[in-house]
Amino acid sequence: MTERTEVLADQEIARRASRGAATYVVRTAAWQAIQAVSALAVARILEPHEYGLFALALTLVAAARTLGDLGITYSMIVRREVSDSDLRIGLAVALAVALVSAAAISLAWTQFGLVQRAGGSAVWIGPAMAATLLISVPTYPSTVLLERQLKFGRLGVIGVIQGVCLFGTQIILLLVGVGLWSMVIAQIVGTVVATCLTVHASGRLILPSLHGPVLRMLRDGLPYGASIWTGSFAGAAMNLLVAAQLGARGVGFFGWCTILATPAVGALAAVHSVAVPTLARMRRDDGRRYEESVGVVMQTMAATAAIAAGCLIGLASPTIRYVFGTRWLPATAAVQFCLGGMIASALLSVLYSDANARQLRGRLLTSAVIGAVAMLASFWPLVNVGGVGGASAAANCVGPAAAVVVLAWGTPSLVTRALWRSMRLFIPLLATSVALGRLVHTLPEFALACALSATAGLLAAYLGEGELVRRVVRVLRAGKPAPLAVVEPVSGG
Repeated sequence: MTERTEVLADQEIARRASRGAATYVVRTAAWQAIQAVSALAVARILEPHEYGLFALALTLVAAARTLGDLGITYSMIVRREVSDSDLRIGLAVALAVALVSAAAISLAWTQFGLVQRAGGSAVWIGPAMAATLLISVPTYPSTVLLERQLKFGRLGVIGVIQGVCLFGTQIILLLVGVGLWSMVIAQIVGTVVATCLTVHASGRLILPSLHGPVLRMLRDGLPYGASIWTGSFAGAAMNLLVAAQLGARGVGFFGWCTILATPAVGALAAVHSVAVPTLARMRRDDGRRYEESVGVVMQTMAATAAIAAGCLIGLASPTIRYVFGTRWLPATAAVQFCLGGMIASALLSVLYSDANARQLRGRLLTSAVIGAVAMLASFWPLVNVGGVGGASAAANCVGPAAAVVVLAWGTPSLVTRALWRSMRLFIPLLATSVALGRLVHTLPEFALACALSATAGLLAAYLGEGELVRRVVRVLRAGKPAPLAVVEPVSGG
C-alpha cells in the first residue's frame, strides 16, 4: 500500500517548512550549547594527535554513512508515491551496505600508519565507530516517512535529545578520565538514542525485504547517491592526504578547524534538511511560488553565512587563545578558511536542494565530481604553502566554489543576487572583526570585542535582511489554508 498524501498549496507547505526550520534551529541552538561545553573539555583534555585519531575514524564512518541505501532514500523523498515494498527494499539495501562498510573500515583501520604508531586500544577505535553504521540502519525508512509528511518538529526534538545524550556522555567520560574513548562511546550512545526515537516517531517498524522492484529502485537512487558519495569520499581522501602529509597532529588540527563554524553550519544544515523535502513537495504539489521560495531560501542562507563568517574570522585567533588554549593556535588559518567557506557552502546547499527537486541528477553528479577534483587538485599546492590552513582552503573554499559554478550555470542571476547581498554584509563585518581582533590583548578586551562584533552582526542582519525575516514571520503567522486535494492510498509495489 502507498501512503495517504495531502496535495498542499505552496503557502501551507511553506508554513509547515518554516515552522520545521524554526524547530530545527532551536534544536541546533540546544545542540550547540552543550557541544560548546564538550568542545571546551575536548580542547583542554585531549591532545591534537589524539583528536586526530578520532577525527580520522569519524571521517571514514561519515563517508561510509553517505552510501546509506545507495541513494534510494533520496529518490523516495522526491517521488510522488512510496509503497511498503519500497521502504523494505531501501532498508535491506541499507543493511547490506552497512555490513560491508563496517567490515571494510575495521579491516583497513589497523593498516594506517598513525594507528600503528598509537598502538594500544587505538586499533579498536575504527571498528567501534563502524558499529554505529549498523545501529542507525532502521532510521532510513522512518526518516523517509517523517520527511515526506513534513514532520520536522518531531525530527527536531529527536535531534535535541540525541545531542544531550551524545555530548552529555562525552563530557562526563572526559571529566572522569576515559580520554579518547569518551568520544567513541558518546557516538555510540547518541546513535542508539536517535535510532530508537526516530523509529518510534514514525510509528512503524519496517522489516527488510528484497522482494520487489529492486533494480528499478537502484536505478532511480544511484544518480542521487552518486553526487553525495563523490563529495563525501573526496572529503575522506582529503583527510587521508592530510594524515599522510602532516601526521596525526595535522589531521587533528584539520578535523578541529570547524570548531567556530559549527554553530552557523548547524543552523544552515537545519534549513537545508528542511529545504530538500520541502522544495521537492512544493514543486510536485502546487509549484506556483516555487521559484520565489528558492530565491528567499538562498538569500537567507547566504546572508546568515556571511554574517557569521564576517563576525568570527577576525576574532578567530584570540578566541582560540582564550577559550581553547594556545596549543590549538596552529589551526587559526584553517579555522578562518573554514569560516569563509561557509558562504559558498550555503549557496551550494540551496542549489543542491533545487536541483534535487527538479530531479537534475546528471547536473548534481557533475557538480560533485568537479568540486571534488578542484578540491583534491588544489590540495598539494595549497598545503605546501599554508600547511593545514591550505588544506582547509582547498576543502572548504575551492571545492564548494567549483561545485556552485556548475550548479548555477543555468540560473546565474539567482546566485549573483544572493552573493551580492551576502558580500554587502560580509565585507564590513569582516573589517570590523579584524580591527577588533588586533586590539585584543587581555581577556576582558576579548569579551568586549566579542560583544561588539555580535552587536554589529545583529545590526547588519536587521538593517540588511530585515525584510526576509518579516516575510518568514508572516508565513508563520498565516492561517492554515486547506489542502488542494487528498490522494487516497492505492495498492501496488
